[in-house]
Amino acid sequence: MRHTDNRPAAHGQVPYPPEREQCLLEAPPVTHYCENLLVTGYDPQANVGFWTHLGTHHDDFSLWEEQLFICLPGDEGLLWNIGYGRPAPEQRPAGPTLSYRCIEPYRRWEVHFDGIGQRVPYEHMLRAPAPDNRREHFALDLTLEMVGPVWDAHDSATAPTGAGSMREQSWASEHYEQLYRFHGALRLEGGRTIPLRGTGLRDHSRGVRGPASLARFGGHALVGALYDSGKAFGLQRILGPDGSISMDTGYVVLDGSFHHAEVLEIPVLRDELHVRDEPLRLRLRSALGEHVIEGRLQTASMTTSHMPGMSVGADLTLARPFLFSQGHAAWTWDGEVAYGLTERSRYVEQRHLKGRP
Repeated sequence: MRHTDNRPAAHGQVPYPPEREQCLLEAPPVTHYCENLLVTGYDPQANVGFWTHLGTHHDDFSLWEEQLFICLPGDEGLLWNIGYGRPAPEQRPAGPTLSYRCIEPYRRWEVHFDGIGQRVPYEHMLRAPAPDNRREHFALDLTLEMVGPVWDAHDSATAPTGAGSMREQSWASEHYEQLYRFHGALRLEGGRTIPLRGTGLRDHSRGVRGPASLARFGGHALVGALYDSGKAFGLQRILGPDGSISMDTGYVVLDGSFHHAEVLEIPVLRDELHVRDEPLRLRLRSALGEHVIEGRLQTASMTTSHMPGMSVGADLTLARPFLFSQGHAAWTWDGEVAYGLTERSRYVEQRHLKGRP
């Protein structure tokens, strides 16, 4: 691997201030102002994917929501937890049992969870909300070492290859992402420990995220992957309720150089729902040419969004549910394979839906 110095920016980027990594102590005087952070990753050897999220409540900036979805190997199902707490300012970002800790801005973070969750079978998620069933104790401890560049959504959207702007968005007005390598462990009931090592993506957003604003959100695709050779890519497309594109952002990193990229094709969340083995495809175009990247879904959770908030599983009691797939896929680019977040959402007509685990 050539790109091993963990610098936060690739050639062609401007540095970002370290204070941007910290959480706000108070919200600005804006209704429904929120702060949200995401940490997600996948270990191909263990076939374990995780999607974790910490964010403030839209009606109370001091109240933090934690969400944690762990896709377990084989047919072990999804292990999930959603909770709420009021962490002290010095503990943020945190919920009652999940916390993120910035050790060094844009270079090193830690993730810790020690709490209670529930399991739902993969096939159940595709046809119904998760049942209220047996609770079990589990813990997750991760160290994240940043490798990819800091990718700012506003910079990318307003570049010649982009479209739209963060200022037009209904879910935040600031957003940046970064790829990383991680190591750690998942501890399950009964003394079972699964060592974890792989790659992932994190993000940090701020801005208005309330029920009225999210009514203008119609779906999205968020994909990013880091390769052993040091190359990387990312894309984010945001849709309005009518399917129109409200923002397009993308980038590639090749030979240590960062290039904004135009999004030509995204992996759409289809009517036939999957939690694994779904063929995927995306296309980007940068100053270096067109990049065609073929994917295959490795594992995923499925949730129903209620704008705001979400429930685990596809709620088919709704005529037009808004479905959200938090997936992890293998992405092949010029013969090299990397594993990365493949997050997708959209409104789906319930009569068209069918699912495959």
